[in-house]
Amino acid sequence: MTEQDDNLKRVLTKVRPCILEFQKIHRELRRDKFTMSDLVIFILQHHQIAPDSASRCLRKMRESGEINYDVPAKKDGLYVWLPLGAPTKAKKPKPKLEQLSLFGDEKKT
Repeated sequence: MTEQDDNLKRVLTKVRPCILEFQKIHRELRRDKFTMSDLVIFILQHHQIAPDSASRCLRKMRESGEINYDVPAKKDGLYVWLPLGAPTKAKKPKPKLEQLSLFGDEKKT
């Protein structure tokens, strides 16, 4: 385990309950949409964290299956809570190097 992994684990211990409470409040109010700023402000009311820690913890919790969300408007910073197991918007996978032509177009294989 790297130092970065240790730091994330330590921060997650403090931030996880805040994220779950934030999600619970949104569900009770029937509000599925939120911004990262909303989440960071909520967490900062309970713990002092670096601003990017909230997004790292959120991603880690989604990877572990604790929560689920989508980011339909990344440029607007808009997030949407989803039920566990619900699909998120599919991202087009980047083509592999051997699938690219000299002109940058994808080859049909």
